[in-house]
Amino acid sequence: SLANQRFTFLSKKANCDLALDMKFFFYQCFLLGEWCKKNTNVSGFASVDMTAFKKYKFPIPPLEIQQEIVKIL
Repeated sequence: SLANQRFTFLSKKANCDLALDMKFFFYQCFLLGEWCKKNTNVSGFASVDMTAFKKYKFPIPPLEIQQEIVKIL
């Protein structure tokens, strides 16, 4: 599992007008979790590199592409 005291949950910003398939979002969260595991600093207490985390780009293709990706998964 992945946990970090510096962030607790992700959400779509209220002013974000992009269409988002929830299954695609779940898949992207899984990929983000894998990224976090690879970008963890271990110095007494393991924590995600928040500088790099803030620069992480969450890819959001058009809704039709998201739905095609979900079908393949």
